[in-house]
Amino acid sequence: MFCNRSMFETLEGRRFLSVTASALSGLLKKGTVSAYETTSSGKVSGSIKKTVVGAATVHGVSTIRVDTRQVIGTAVIVDSQYVGLNPASGLLLYQTVNDTTLAGFETRTTDTFTPTQTVFPKTLAAGKTYTFKWTDLAVSDVTPSSAHSMSTSAVTRTVKLTSAKLSKVKVPVGTFNCYIIQTVTTLKTGGATSKTTQTQYIAPNVGVVKTTQTQTSAGSPARTSTTQLTKFVKGKG
Repeated sequence: MFCNRSMFETLEGRRFLSVTASALSGLLKKGTVSAYETTSSGKVSGSIKKTVVGAATVHGVSTIRVDTRQVIGTAVIVDSQYVGLNPASGLLLYQTVNDTTLAGFETRTTDTFTPTQTVFPKTLAAGKTYTFKWTDLAVSDVTPSSAHSMSTSAVTRTVKLTSAKLSKVKVPVGTFNCYIIQTVTTLKTGGATSKTTQTQYIAPNVGVVKTTQTQTSAGSPARTSTTQLTKFVKGKG
């Protein structure tokens, strides 16, 4: 079989016009730690520590548990995400468990998604917008008050890879070559609608190094924040 130079260059160009979910998933090795600092209106508003805990099973599916610990004022929030790389579907989020401690009370909220939430499809073509929809069932319990509640939300999320080329991004811990991902998540719960718009800068084999985010909801002013990587330690698991 013969292939002329122009055909070869075309095939090469096509190959580099897309990015795989595995390149965007970050380092999912047990023990990997990423620390972040969040600023809002030019002031530090919180700190985040993300830790890859290790293997876990959710609804009979093998996943990887990733814990994110966030401190906002006097509130401590621990969000456990159960994710997995599916060869046919991409990076999937099967469940989240959120524990929030504030003023002597702890709220545990478990979110289950139908269908399973797609974080990133198997392959992202540059410039193309991917749309995913799912139902989020949130079950909350508060201790020591023993309060119990359930809510259902309709979620729509769009994902767009701005370019298949890597861009240099400088953050407090260093400079990284990153893919730029834009997402818009719309959440409808009852008669209320909220929207979160993000631009994520993701370095292969590291993960998200910077995020700019704007949150809007009816009757409330828009909230804008920036989160940057301040520390990164590779796991050995």
